[in-house]
Amino acid sequence: MKKLKLSIKTLLSSTMILMLLILVSCEKNAEVNSENEVPKQKNKTEQQRHDKAQNNFENYDIRYLNAAGDYVSITEQQLKNFVINQFDLSADLNFDFVEVVVNNNKVEHALLQAEFGNGDQGQFGVLLDSLEGYENLYLISNKQCTCRGCPNGCSLSTSGGNCYCSPCPFNEPCTKTETASTGNYAIYAASDFECC
Repeated sequence: MKKLKLSIKTLLSSTMILMLLILVSCEKNAEVNSENEVPKQKNKTEQQRHDKAQNNFENYDIRYLNAAGDYVSITEQQLKNFVINQFDLSADLNFDFVEVVVNNNKVEHALLQAEFGNGDQGQFGVLLDSLEGYENLYLISNKQCTCRGCPNGCSLSTSGGNCYCSPCPFNEPCTKTETASTGNYAIYAASDFECC
């Protein structure tokens, strides 16, 4: 009986020591994990800053081809005017943002977003072509598109010169509109970039 009490005492002591080791080990592991989480948050913030800088319209030289064969630079405001003119929008439409969309290190399009008075949103894409031999210089292509509908969906994306709209929840309407001109390059006039 005495041996059995001693064995139970030893077993209980061993179990207590093992539980303490597990507890200490878990605490150390939690400390290591929390130390690793901080840099991840930092990296995410740095990535967001990088993405924002990469998508900034001002970091690109956006141009159009005129009838004389010249590549004419445009400002962000002129791009807004161009979209207003192309889609026959109200001149007092306010755009929430303008950015250049880069996908797999390739500039796809300039993206503009606006909200309309009825709660709908519109995203407008002006497809861009790179000019060989020039870094960060892009030409307005012969195609533009828009997705207009619900504020929680109906987002515009492009791939390979094609435009797509994401669906709206609850079967709300989302309308895609595309304009395109024939030929490899579209020729535009200065008036296309002036406000009404």
